[in-house]
Amino acid sequence: MVGHRRFRAGFGLLVVLLATGWTGTLRDLAERGAGASQNYSFAVFLYVLMLMLISKVLGTPLEYYGFRLEHRYNLSNQKLRSWLWDECKSFLIGLVMAAIVVELLYMLMRQSRSTGG
Repeated sequence: MVGHRRFRAGFGLLVVLLATGWTGTLRDLAERGAGASQNYSFAVFLYVLMLMLISKVLGTPLEYYGFRLEHRYNLSNQKLRSWLWDECKSFLIGLVMAAIVVELLYMLMRQSRSTGG
């Protein structure tokens, strides 16, 4: 149930970014961040990083509420510091996985375009 809500919230964020044109702004920032090298893969990584940071910042209050709720009903005894560390690790692992998936998808699109398929 929680995963379903998280998916809908993430999808809603993407729709808002597309509808407002902010995704273009993020793209421009990522390209600028890639610098003079114009490294396409690094720009894609920066874009994914910014998307995930926005999502994390917007989702953290709900995640923290869940943390507090678990403690209120004695469902967890995890300390705040440990929870924050788990959140950081989760973010970093998700970032690596998302960057790999996005890079693979873009690679497939470039290859299919160059082969005329």
